[in-house]
Amino acid sequence: MRNAAEQPGLTHRSRAASRIDYARHREQMVGFRSRRPKETAMASSTSSPQCHCPLLSLPLELRLQIYTLLLLLPPYSRHSTHPALIHAAILGTSRQIHAEAWPLLYTKNTFLAHPSLLTSFPRLREDYPPVREAAAVSRIRRFRLVVRLDCDVLFSREAAAGALSHMDEVVVDVSQAVFLGAGRENLRVLEGVRGVGRAVIRGSTTGFERYVDWLTGVMEAEKGHVAEYVDG
Repeated sequence: MRNAAEQPGLTHRSRAASRIDYARHREQMVGFRSRRPKETAMASSTSSPQCHCPLLSLPLELRLQIYTLLLLLPPYSRHSTHPALIHAAILGTSRQIHAEAWPLLYTKNTFLAHPSLLTSFPRLREDYPPVREAAAVSRIRRFRLVVRLDCDVLFSREAAAGALSHMDEVVVDVSQAVFLGAGRENLRVLEGVRGVGRAVIRGSTTGFERYVDWLTGVMEAEKGHVAEYVDG
């Protein structure tokens, strides 16, 4: 029997048209490899035949625990000495495993927000490539945002409110080059954010701790009137 490459009626165009969405997603979801975060290809762009996988013989609860170990990164820490690795090759094992594990990768990990576009083109870590696929980005519910107090903010209050409101978690890492070199002014861009499940503001906040506590409450509050902050 001739293989696909030897059959004259099977053109490159028809082969490309026959690829299913599962294979296309594997091709688009680049960068999540266990060996080097900067590698840009996760798996082959062609789907492999469905085969028996011992993992699927386990109860779903155990499979979900395994997916968690392979696909969830620990909370970000700038003091970590070990690179954070995602073992995304598991997603290419079978269509069923892909369907079960793929949502976990995006809904449970905390992604680094873009410095100006916020929830567009987020990254798992600084050394990972951005997530570009709209279906994947729409599932991300946890973000980490870096705000420099001594630099111009690259997004507006309206953009922050539209992008970050009602997320499951928003972690704001505050930094500045010189200790006590700048005030809280740049954090005011977040005052329109509402309905966050868990808001955390940490880092270089010395001198305006009361404001940080107030802003945290504002971000977690539901839409409605919130009392203005008053210096005490």
